Amino acid sequence: MEPLERRALAITSGSASPDDRDVVALGAPSGAHVECSGVLLSPRVAVTAAHCVLGVKAEGVAVLGGAEASRPEWLSAVQAVRLHPAYDPETRENDLALVRLARQVEAMPGQVGGPSLEAGQRGRIVGFGKPSVDGETGQRRSGTVRFQRVDGHTVTYVGDPSLSCAGDSGGALRLVSEAGERLVGIVRSGSADCTGFGVATLLEPSWADFIAPFVAEADGTPEGEVPTPAEPRVPTGGCTSAPWPALLWLSAAVVARLRPPSASHRARRARGAPGR
Repeated sequence: MEPLERRALAITSGSASPDDRDVVALGAPSGAHVECSGVLLSPRVAVTAAHCVLGVKAEGVAVLGGAEASRPEWLSAVQAVRLHPAYDPETRENDLALVRLARQVEAMPGQVGGPSLEAGQRGRIVGFGKPSVDGETGQRRSGTVRFQRVDGHTVTYVGDPSLSCAGDSGGALRLVSEAGERLVGIVRSGSADCTGFGVATLLEPSWADFIAPFVAEADGTPEGEVPTPAEPRVPTGGCTSAPWPALLWLSAAVVARLRPPSASHRARRARGAPGR
């Protein structure tokens, strides 16, 4: 029997999304295989789902920009990976990770955060996943959803008419309102057939203690240098909720190489571990 939720999630009933340039792909430099999606938060930092990079070393993943992963506008090596200190692979709680790009990239400005979320609000998801369970990853797509349930750390959404699918993990969940769109969460998991529901991890609870310090550190580090002492790839410690500021993110040019994800990582995905 196929698992209720599976690792990796493309946008069903959606459309090509050339303008969402802050949403990037994680995978091989050739774009031949996209593992997950991610979202640029600054010229040096992208956020993704923790299960996308669990057990993968920084040199084992590349970040690709552009509307089609097979023909990237740019690609970047990853200098460091940091999992959320309270990430739990079993419960999927705090399924967030931050990656520091090897070089600064230019990018389109955007806004993070916004008003409190409520059931019934509309959202927009963006990612490089499959347009159906039998489709192929690699094209950036977007579609609209409706929030079904909001709790302290996650939001569950249903198709309106779109839904996330395999390869969309780490992609953007934006709140759609009269005030415009804001990034509020990162796609985490959903129903195995990509037709029932999706779940995203909210960014706000982790902003002050996890995300903001990493961004500040990365953006203050000269290109090609790693801060000393080097931080552990999987840090320890807790994280608390706190107000978060609006943040400009961006997207554009860089270069690098990649080793495909480890065999153990692919094995975990095949067993139906949490996530898209």
